[in-house]
Amino acid sequence: MNKIEENSYINNRNISSDIAIDRIISEEKANENVIKRRKTSFEEVSNYIKLSEITAKKFARAVMLCILSPVMLVLLAGFAEQNKIPIKEDHAAMIGLIILLIMVASAVSVFIKYGMKMDKFKYMDRPIEVDSSSLRFVEEKNDSFEGKLQQSMAFGVALCIIYIFSI
Repeated sequence: MNKIEENSYINNRNISSDIAIDRIISEEKANENVIKRRKTSFEEVSNYIKLSEITAKKFARAVMLCILSPVMLVLLAGFAEQNKIPIKEDHAAMIGLIILLIMVASAVSVFIKYGMKMDKFKYMDRPIEVDSSSLRFVEEKNDSFEGKLQQSMAFGVALCIIYIFSI
């Protein structure tokens, strides 16, 4: 072989071997992902579900605080403007703003506190290995929650429809 053909052969062989090595490495990484499933006990699953239920309720209340936070500001400013309360508009706005900030700060503290509590279960976001009793427990919890979820969704949609037609 002449020099050019020999270099071309060596370069093609190197490229082919690099591609083969890349495939082997990616297959090994894929196998590691399948193999590395954390075994989770019934107690861990149960604690996660209990904390999730508590956190969901706390988060719902905190979201409600955020949504309702401007209400006092608007009400106080409106009442002061119409002279229905014996304070100036500026003072009413200041009081309303303080109430708004307190409500939002309370909500944010709940988000942080319960978000940090849920962080210890971050591994639950990935595929895990559970025993049959844990799986049954999760399925039962899921089945019992399904009706409540449907009711809540229907109620939420109804409120949205009522709001749209009230505008």
